[in-house]
Amino acid sequence: MFLCNYLILFTFLNFYDIIFYILVQEDYILIVYYKFYDYIKRRKIKIKDIINNTGISSATLANLGTNKSVTTETIGKLCSYLKCQPADIMEYEDKGVSNE
Repeated sequence: MFLCNYLILFTFLNFYDIIFYILVQEDYILIVYYKFYDYIKRRKIKIKDIINNTGISSATLANLGTNKSVTTETIGKLCSYLKCQPADIMEYEDKGVSNE
């Protein structure tokens, strides 16, 4: 079964506002990072400051924008720099998986 039938469309507004429209198969599990962009926008933190102070590459931050996998090391660096918990910048979404 292929789990790659999804479409991600995002629009950048004022550099940080990101609107995601995610269409996924019904049994797809996903970690989403929209909270990260909300968090840095509310605190007026710039992406370039995160890159310069954490050593996280712009490509890795772009992966957050498309809800791709990132390492726990990356999450740890972000939480350390932002002084937050992982739940403040990411969320688990269950797309219809049953326990049957």
